[in-house]
Amino acid sequence: MHQTMYYYNNKRRHTSLNMSPVQFRKNYYIKKEASVRLSKEMGT
Repeated sequence: MHQTMYYYNNKRRHTSLNMSPVQFRKNYYIKKEASVRLSKEMGT
């Protein structure tokens, strides 16, 4: 059961995202960090 849940939450390839949940989460935080940094530089 544990292995199945780990696979589902971390390794599987989500068809609509075309990437694993871990890759999606990593890309999300990279983009979010860049957005926050840009808004701080712009003063907004």
